[in-house]
Amino acid sequence: MKLKLTIPTSLDEIPLLNYQKYMEIVKTSDDAEFLGQKMIQIFCGVELKEVVKISFNDMLELVQHFNKLFSDIPKIKSTFKMNDLELGLIPNFDKISWEEYIELEHHFLKFEDYHKALAVLYRPVIETNKKGQYLIAPFNNVEEFGEMMKYTPLSIALSAHLFFLNLERELLKATINYLEKNLKMITASNYQILAKKLNLASSGDGINQYIKSLKEMLQSSMKSYDSNYLPSLTF
Repeated sequence: MKLKLTIPTSLDEIPLLNYQKYMEIVKTSDDAEFLGQKMIQIFCGVELKEVVKISFNDMLELVQHFNKLFSDIPKIKSTFKMNDLELGLIPNFDKISWEEYIELEHHFLKFEDYHKALAVLYRPVIETNKKGQYLIAPFNNVEEFGEMMKYTPLSIALSAHLFFLNLERELLKATINYLEKNLKMITASNYQILAKKLNLASSGDGINQYIKSLKEMLQSSMKSYDSNYLPSLTF
């Protein structure tokens, strides 16, 4: 009997949880054929003992299919519904709290924590006006909605991660430009205040070292980014 598969046709049909399961396997194995089989098992929702019955050519076609799905991450959505609950993106990032930013930065470092980052980034919509503007619930604790966010469509999860990466880079660029532009205008007394806030060395080289470290962070961020969130498999 030929195996019947439910093959996702878009990232909307794959929950974040399945992506996290697959990426955990990727961390522990570099066997391309095994990873291809696990990809089909997890994303198509079938048992591994059934997957191994698939012909090698069919498996290659499925792997190519998933590679294509992950090659084009959609733009971020302001709102989406899950379990009849409308969730909204933080509407004004100019007013984001330091606590929110730190939580996002921390949880977006590892794919296994993406759901926690999403619980910060998207929160229940509590009010919407006629212009489509909305308010979201206050930031409290990521644990409240974290588990639910594991079932976020992967299109939402990955576009949110990409959005935050770009936001972080723009913030780094703006900070570097500001410091470099105003470095000569910083007086000795003002420097001591700034150094204390940024936890810098008290010597005059402190800000230069800080700018250098920011540039290194920016370069590292640019190198680490890969628009294809699915590791390529070579058979």
